[in-house]
Amino acid sequence: MLDMPRFAACAQALLILVSVGHGFAKPLSAETKRCLLCHGKPDLTYRLADGAQYSLHVDSGRFAESIHADLPCTECHSNYRQGMHSVSAKAEPEEIPDKEVSGELKTWLGHVRGHNRPALAACLKCHKDEFRAYRKSIHAQALQKGSLDAPMCTDCHGNHYVRKHDDLESSTSQANVPATCANCHSNAT
Repeated sequence: MLDMPRFAACAQALLILVSVGHGFAKPLSAETKRCLLCHGKPDLTYRLADGAQYSLHVDSGRFAESIHADLPCTECHSNYRQGMHSVSAKAEPEEIPDKEVSGELKTWLGHVRGHNRPALAACLKCHKDEFRAYRKSIHAQALQKGSLDAPMCTDCHGNHYVRKHDDLESSTSQANVPATCANCHSNAT
């Protein structure tokens, strides 16, 4: 005889196991698909001012499983034009409607490493409360003191492949926080 409560629990556990490794891909917008015509190429890079190569590649499959997959690229990359675009290295804090955060952002951008300025401004468009919490952290204090190693949003959360905190593949899930912190802190446990 089939034990229904036990069967239901096993079926639910199996569904969780199957979905964790494969995520649930969201359909990508036409704009995102257009961007991926170039950014989907693994060898697409940009040379930074210091000579380092910066990858501009975005894996479409991984991005489709991220929490930002349903946003068009220009939601975050608002300083880019369509087509073969040019980029303004200057973030535009005036686009952030929250006056407190917008005013403070101008100060923060003075501490941020060059190519991450637009990324920080993009995160703040939607994540103002998280920024308020971050600015009280030890990492923010290190950034304000001029540390070039102090982490910002994308250093811990990633950029194109951000997952929900309760997703086991998220860099900030409880299971993965030690490994994420160990990227900078060799003594993280």
